[in-house]
Amino acid sequence: MTALATRMPQLVEDFRRDGFVVVPDLLTPDELTRYGTAVDAAVARRSAHDRRGLADKSRYEQSFVQCQNLWEDSPDVRPLTFHPRLGEAAARLLGVEGVRLWHDQAL
Repeated sequence: MTALATRMPQLVEDFRRDGFVVVPDLLTPDELTRYGTAVDAAVARRSAHDRRGLADKSRYEQSFVQCQNLWEDSPDVRPLTFHPRLGEAAARLLGVEGVRLWHDQAL
């Protein structure tokens, strides 16, 4: 039994009580570094064309940069979006057999 599997009952209880939970060690340190770099690069590429100043952006756009569906044009992000460990953890927390991805979103 993995460390995550032994912690999962408590995580599920916490999730049901609080509506959120931090799942420790869900991704390895190498994965966090690799995917963090990939997402940063994909967001930078997607937003590079926007040369508007802050005053020219909507209040929403002034708050943060938002990119959706990075998996479609960022091959290095795709494995994160469809990572089986993430889907399995989400399904277990929700108490369902599987989850369906609506879209990925980087903020």
